[in-house]
Amino acid sequence: MVRVPKDLGRPVKKALLSRLEARAPVGVVVEGRAVTAATFREDLDLGRVDELTAGRSDYRFTQADDAGKAIVQRLGRLVAEHGPR
Repeated sequence: MVRVPKDLGRPVKKALLSRLEARAPVGVVVEGRAVTAATFREDLDLGRVDELTAGRSDYRFTQADDAGKAIVQRLGRLVAEHGPR
C-alpha cells in the first residue's frame, strides 16, 4: 500500500499499482480520500469488498474518510480467505 496526499495522475497510479500487485496479492493506492485497489489474482474478487463501491472484480475504487484503513483490513481478510499463492 502507498499513501500520497494528492492525485498521482492516471499513468503514475497505474504503474504504481502494477508494481504493488507484483509484490502482494492486492495493490492499494490511497490519494487523499481516494482509494484504489487492484489485483492480478483471478481468485480474488474485489467486488466482495463492499467499501470499494465502483470498478471491476480486479480493479475497484472509492472515497474514504478513514485513509482507507477499513478497506485495507477488509482486503486482508479477503486474501486470508483465499490463502497465499
